[in-house]
Amino acid sequence: MATLCALAAMGAARPALAGPSDPDAVRLAGAGHPLKWNWTPPGRSQRFGHAETLIHASPEAVKRLVVDFGHYTQLAGSITTSRVVGHGPDGSTDVYLRMGVLNNTFSVWNVTRFGPVRPSADPAGGEIVEGQMVPGKGNIDDSAFVWTIPG
Repeated sequence: MATLCALAAMGAARPALAGPSDPDAVRLAGAGHPLKWNWTPPGRSQRFGHAETLIHASPEAVKRLVVDFGHYTQLAGSITTSRVVGHGPDGSTDVYLRMGVLNNTFSVWNVTRFGPVRPSADPAGGEIVEGQMVPGKGNIDDSAFVWTIPG
């Protein structure tokens, strides 16, 4: 089984169940490497970096990776540092993230607050992990991560 994952560097992310009938999985498999571009996510006015890759693992294995915040450097080569710096009483986790830009010519950093895993509103089920930059905690204006893990 493979899970289609999109990780937006300082943007949004969305994995979806991948199979031969999934056009996104076919597109990524055909490319043979992660795809990267800039985009403006729905509900946002700023452009964000966005990347997608095909992970050959079950949704359960992808979920384990997504909630292992201290090891995000293993998810994307551009993430050079990932360190848990706090936990909230609501189950949230604050994560210090540093990412190299333009082949590590310079880096951007922030603290992103990830909420606890929550059920997806998708009728097919699944779960969502969402993170938002803590205002004033970084050298960028905004950051958001959204992982949708298929059911």
